[in-house]
Amino acid sequence: MIKQKSQFPFYQEINDFLKSITSLRTKNPLFYCFRFKGKVDQVLYKPPYRKGFYSVLLVSNSGNYEIHANNKEIKTYNSFLILQAPGQLMSYRYKIGMHSKGYLIFFKPELFSFLKKSFLNEFSYLEMLQTETFELDENNLLEIETSFEDIFSSYEKSEKIASFKMLILLHLIKEFSETVAKESEQKILQGKGGEVIFHKFLQLVSVYYLEKRTLKEYANMLSVSPNYLSLQIKHFSDKSALSFINNKLISEAKSLILYTDYNINEISQQLNFSNSSNFVKFFKKQTGQTTIEFKKKAQKQAE
Repeated sequence: MIKQKSQFPFYQEINDFLKSITSLRTKNPLFYCFRFKGKVDQVLYKPPYRKGFYSVLLVSNSGNYEIHANNKEIKTYNSFLILQAPGQLMSYRYKIGMHSKGYLIFFKPELFSFLKKSFLNEFSYLEMLQTETFELDENNLLEIETSFEDIFSSYEKSEKIASFKMLILLHLIKEFSETVAKESEQKILQGKGGEVIFHKFLQLVSVYYLEKRTLKEYANMLSVSPNYLSLQIKHFSDKSALSFINNKLISEAKSLILYTDYNINEISQQLNFSNSSNFVKFFKKQTGQTTIEFKKKAQKQAE
């Protein structure tokens, strides 16, 4: 059953989410593992939603693989790992390349109820505020990819064994994420704290842009003053905080217009505007086009 949180779909169960995107299902409501290979180039898009479980995605030999989380093109590498915690507001658009391959795992903490300690105490790094993307070099890829394959092979035979092997993978990712965190701390010690704050701001905007639209809200989340945050954003981008938020909204709006059958009123609701009139004015101000003009132009270019 799909529950609603605000106006965005909330997929509490793994099979509820799978039903919205594919015919595949899992027998275990706490665990799902899928191995994929690129077959054809096609764009897949899903409007904003939340889900009640964790996601772990590994992609190798990405080639022309593209992924947009909340309409931000995630910087991808030849091999990369993506982690996402429950409850995050998310939309995506991606294209699978002919030679891409990888694994996708969904799971709930209850999968590890056999642990004596709390799951979150053991793997607190999973409680990230935004989608995390990590580049993998050849050594990291080999170790982590081997672990994914081990899980998938076990999943087809025994989900219980696969859940134990999932713990091994989570420990590998824990070690990897701690190394990345130490590198970030070094940047702060080297006087690059403003740069870290700026990138954290971008990450938060990619998650909360539909709900939080003021500089003060993001400054509070980062435990800095609005003035300090504004100065860092200006220093590292020569843009205002509002421009980043508006750009996210426009990108999402364009995807909703091009890839869904929603009418303008439904799109304005998806984007948290008080009414369709305000949304249309906002779109025209930001793009110089009406929504109708934008769609017609895009369709003409696609012909």
